[in-house]
Amino acid sequence: MAWTRNEIAARIASDIPSGWVVNIGVGIPTLVPEFIPDEREVLFQSENGILGMVALGAQDYPDPELVDAGKRPIAVRPGGCFFESSLSFAMIRGGRIDLGVVGALQISRAGDIANWSTDEKMIGGIGGAADVCSGVRNLWVAMLHTTDVGGHKLLEKCSYPLTAEGVVDRVYSDLAVLERNRDEWHVISCAPGVTVAQVRHVTGFPIEVEGR
Repeated sequence: MAWTRNEIAARIASDIPSGWVVNIGVGIPTLVPEFIPDEREVLFQSENGILGMVALGAQDYPDPELVDAGKRPIAVRPGGCFFESSLSFAMIRGGRIDLGVVGALQISRAGDIANWSTDEKMIGGIGGAADVCSGVRNLWVAMLHTTDVGGHKLLEKCSYPLTAEGVVDRVYSDLAVLERNRDEWHVISCAPGVTVAQVRHVTGFPIEVEGR
């Protein structure tokens, strides 16, 4: 059975070490902060100049002036801070962010990522995605493994315009968690009831089982 969007986010959250500073993108990544346990200190950063943002609670009243880079209402943890977006991008470009969690349209065997434009249209423009994908120390991708019609999204080479080259470290899909070492990919785990053979069938490049 494939993981749901919430289960993908929870799986990512379980792997984030305490003390890391994390930038999250749109889509499934926005769900990740909801699954960080209170006892684990993870600081979430947004390109528009926020450090320490947290998910808006069910009982919280949205502040229209308190939004993340995607204009989603958020809350800020005690001790959180605000600063100019130029400083925020300096943190990203300077390698000060431990992890970026983003969505993707396509991922290549070499770790290239395309997440802002298809052959037909732009998905909101590239924005700060290129900076995040190129500047963070680790890049994890949250995505559905295939297209709506079952086509490959993990490909030998991306056909869409690239956001960044050779930067993806892990993919968390609805079917499996994959990790890249140069141009070799390994399955870390599969969703319940999903086999490695099934994951290989819907992946456009060879993958191995971790440890082999």
